[in-house]
Amino acid sequence: MPGLDSATIRHLLEVARKRGYSSVEASLDGERLSAKLGPDFEDDLDLDLDMGSLASVTPDQSEVSVPSPAVGYFRTNQKAAQIGSEVAKGDLIGEVVALGIANEILSPTSGVLAEVLAKNGDALEYGQTVAKVNKQ
Repeated sequence: MPGLDSATIRHLLEVARKRGYSSVEASLDGERLSAKLGPDFEDDLDLDLDMGSLASVTPDQSEVSVPSPAVGYFRTNQKAAQIGSEVAKGDLIGEVVALGIANEILSPTSGVLAEVLAKNGDALEYGQTVAKVNKQ
């Protein structure tokens, strides 16, 4: 989408969120975008979501679930952490791709990447557990 590239779309969504809109419709050079913002978006939400608030912790507080930041398809890349490796808060675990836009899946805590539950190409729902990190 030359007219509505990912940077333009992100800017449109950010402005809509900050101004309290629940939907966005835009067209540029014959291309059209229509999006609805869910009720869980807050006015001051940054595009780089802090998924730590969605992460669930087991009762013993040692294993943290890593949620998907969006609906889309899972993919890994060479920069993503590997199972058994140490991760810091904010380290890349994978990506969720939808409409050609990649949303990073970041570790919500420091620890060891214990498990990745999604495989390349798996469909993911918003908030679905993608991986688990053992806190240190």
